[in-house]
Amino acid sequence: MKKKLFWFPLLAALLSIGVLYTIGNVFEISFLGWNFYEENPSKGVIFEAGGSVVPIIIGFVVGFITERILKISIKATITWYNAEFFYAILNISTVA
Repeated sequence: MKKKLFWFPLLAALLSIGVLYTIGNVFEISFLGWNFYEENPSKGVIFEAGGSVVPIIIGFVVGFITERILKISIKATITWYNAEFFYAILNISTVA
């Protein structure tokens, strides 16, 4: 179960970062994309690249929220299993 707690938030963050950068480049949204600039003067090649940090920040937030949701759902599942175990020991029917 620990592997899921690590991989799901990481994959959610990376996927959201990739999707946001793709949207930024396809629709030419400056605060979501990369920009490249290349110039060939007589003395050499000048290459500049830059990108927005906004998709990275949003990706971290998505990863954090995903981790919280997983922890809450696992805690609820464990509590439910403990209640079912308790009801089984006491022979209490959960169906009214």
